[in-house]
Amino acid sequence: MSLVRNFFKPKKESFKEDKSYQLIQSFLDLKDRPDFPLTLAESNLKDILQNSSSPDEELLFIMEDSIFASLYATFYEQILMTINENAHLSMELIESFEKDYESREQIIATQTEHHLNFIINNGRCAGCPCCDNHHDVAELITYFQNNDRQFFITLFLGMQSIQYAMDHLLYNIIPSRPEIIETLTSEDILTLRKYIFNFAQTSEVGR
Repeated sequence: MSLVRNFFKPKKESFKEDKSYQLIQSFLDLKDRPDFPLTLAESNLKDILQNSSSPDEELLFIMEDSIFASLYATFYEQILMTINENAHLSMELIESFEKDYESREQIIATQTEHHLNFIINNGRCAGCPCCDNHHDVAELITYFQNNDRQFFITLFLGMQSIQYAMDHLLYNIIPSRPEIIETLTSEDILTLRKYIFNFAQTSEVGR
């Protein structure tokens, strides 16, 4: 999934109160809590801004974590749609997904490293396991070459907010509100991701 075309949309885009509204509301219900996804993303960004040794290192860390969060969100999207198609197995699927945590983290870390090298090398890759998916991050090359710090901060906050929101949806919302499973279609999940990404652009951290 392209990180630019699918998420950097005009802010005036609206979201109708259809099935996806239940998903959006589950995100907004966290707003005043310390584990609100955007609050967690802002905290992570502050850590990078405070601990990076140089602007170049800062940009690399922000870009790397943005790619990692985006890839992770794709895994969440896949498990959520599988639950939608197999509602009677929802708890078993969630438990299995949780057990695969370490192997999933390693897969995503490896994919992130390959994509990062592709961007740093200006779109050149001698051949790696992620070649077929480099097109998903190819649009980031120009922003990296232009040292566009604000673009990557926006990307970071949006993608990390999405990751945290989907984690909460999977482990907290679905077990307590199984009726929400019917909303976990590809279209409604994408609507949720776009809404969260746009919401995260209201943050003032790093601006």
